[in-house]
Parts: sequence; structure tokens; C-alpha cells
Amino acid sequence: FLDPPRPDTQRTIERAYENGIEVKMVTGDHTLIAKETSRVLGLGTNILKAESLPEKVDGKDPKLGEKYGDLILAANGFAEVHPEHKFLIV
Repeated sequence: FLDPPRPDTQRTIERAYENGIEVKMVTGDHTLIAKETSRVLGLGTNILKAESLPEKVDGKDPKLGEKYGDLILAANGFAEVHPEHKFLIV
């Protein structure tokens, strides 16, 4: 099953890149669906499962970026995420 992106999604991503904004996919969808959607949109296929992130996120942890920053920067996106993961990724 595939939940296709909206027709204007590709152009929106292109505009973001043109303005120096890096785009990553962050979705609750299954990893295979996320990889295919990301590939179609030109975002890359290095989509990691949320299990590579901590279950609980303490926004006050001063070492949060040090612990997970490189992982997040290297990924094209994340799949099977929960709302608390979005805080960490963004």
C-alpha cells in the first residue's frame, strides 16, 4: 500500500531546497512506505526506524544534540515515529 504525496509536495520540497532548507521525512508510516515515498520525492532513501531514537525525550538534556545530532543529520528521514520523536528530530 502506498499513500501518495499531494501533487504540490515535490515543488514545495524543491522550493525549500532553493531557500537553503533541508527537508527530512518524518512519518508514522511503515519504513518501506516511507522509503518509497521519500525516493519518489527525491529526498533519499536513508530512512531510519524510530527505534534508533530514544523512547523518552527530555528537552532539557543539554547533551541531546551531542547524542543524536549526527544520526539525525545523516538520515533522510524517520519512519514509525511517535509524536515525542518529532520534538527530538526537529
